[in-house]
Amino acid sequence: MLLAISTPRPGAAQVGGGHTLFGDLKVEDTQKVGGLKPISFDLILYDIRGGMVARQTVVVNGRYRFEDVRNGDYEIVVMMESTEVARVRVSVYNAVATDVRRDIALEWKPLIGKQPEQPGVASVAEHYERSPSNERLFRSAEESVKKKEYAQAAALLRQLVGADPRDFEVWTELGTVAFIQQDLAEADGDYQRALELRPTFGLALMDAGKLRMAQKDFKGALELLRRAVGAQPKSADANHYLGEAYLNEALAEIRQGSQAIDELNDLARQAIYYLKEAL
Repeated sequence: MLLAISTPRPGAAQVGGGHTLFGDLKVEDTQKVGGLKPISFDLILYDIRGGMVARQTVVVNGRYRFEDVRNGDYEIVVMMESTEVARVRVSVYNAVATDVRRDIALEWKPLIGKQPEQPGVASVAEHYERSPSNERLFRSAEESVKKKEYAQAAALLRQLVGADPRDFEVWTELGTVAFIQQDLAEADGDYQRALELRPTFGLALMDAGKLRMAQKDFKGALELLRRAVGAQPKSADANHYLGEAYLNEALAEIRQGSQAIDELNDLARQAIYYLKEAL
């Protein structure tokens, strides 16, 4: 298990251009325990709407760097072997281009009952086994996403599902690329295809739920995000977005003049519960 501690530090201002969000990724083994430890992590930067902004792989005790970041609120999600292990929130607001430093410290704690050769992670997300050539193509598509070359990424991903239409991970990535580009109808179709192939795939459930929230369909979001939490009970992201969906549904009911106090109270209680679970 990894516990995240973020340390904000001021940076030096620059003239012109976007902001740079960077920091050190530190992994400490405070208990001095044995077993496999990761050599790198994937860091994904999401905007406040849940859209992926950038992604990069960072070695342990290395430095991450996201360039050209606009003013706004973000989340940095730390992934290990497709499993979320930490999430850090950061706000970037400045009238001029600025370096914003946010260090992330992870404490390595192998789970009780794990064998020495196993990493300290609660669970490993589902992964589609593809051919070596398709795997290389998938990595190329991921690189294109990192470079914000979304048309190229979509073309590569379409090539992959043309070769193997059962690849639910690729359908999910296609949905994410479409979501980033605000093509919500296309994203919805891709997510639904992924879920037809693997109804319990947590990432597709969560992203489809975020899409429903972007469409203001909070009841639809609740259905998908409940399933996402059921598939990944320990996912901070899934719990966070489910809590957010309950909160938004309560606010929507209030705006519509609902007098169902018991229902509103229940929505509020559920929102508080899942938002706490995300901490």
